[in-house]
Amino acid sequence: MAEVDASARFWAACKVGSVDEVTEVLREHDAEQTALFIDAQDMSSEFEDTAVTMCCREGHVDVLALLLTNESGKADINKIIEGGRTPVFVAAAFGKEECVKLLVASGALLDKARNDGITPLIISSENGHFDVVSSLLQAGAAVDLANKDGFTALLFACGNGHAPVVSLLLHAGADVDLADKDGFTALLVACQNGHAPVVSLLIASSASVNKANYDGWTPLAISS
Repeated sequence: MAEVDASARFWAACKVGSVDEVTEVLREHDAEQTALFIDAQDMSSEFEDTAVTMCCREGHVDVLALLLTNESGKADINKIIEGGRTPVFVAAAFGKEECVKLLVASGALLDKARNDGITPLIISSENGHFDVVSSLLQAGAAVDLANKDGFTALLFACGNGHAPVVSLLLHAGADVDLADKDGFTALLVACQNGHAPVVSLLIASSASVNKANYDGWTPLAISS
């Protein structure tokens, strides 16, 4: 019962970001018990979180730092949870820039993809998290990796109209004419979704205005 109570205390403290309480629970237990707390997953939750991914989701960077540096047992910085998501993926998806920076500085795998091929850079670009995208690019994330359908970070950002993110990706060297498995380029995606500012950015970056998808649709035709 005591261990159950300690585990509950640990999880509750991580969820609310209480560094003092997490520290106290870890101090009260030996290395083996501490490792069990840190590496365990909440299988009853939708996300099957570990303490680390919970902190990444909630943005509790101070608790995250503690878990990554705890002397009696450090968290696995690249531990995979449901769907193939790593801690840096979770932090990127939820726009938690400080957590992303800490994970990157601690050696997290930048380009480790979810099971469907979506990387931290792709998910943060899709969601329009400018600061996270910037941090990942500065750390050396691969800009043109694609998911299983051939969609890159640039294609997702263009499809959702995230012009500032599109600009970042282009400046980082994203291939402006790279197409998905159906032949859709960034310009086609932007035109299809009516994102005029993104279209302007792409044209200014020398996107091919006549390149059609595999069904023959050009940017002009798909905009009509």
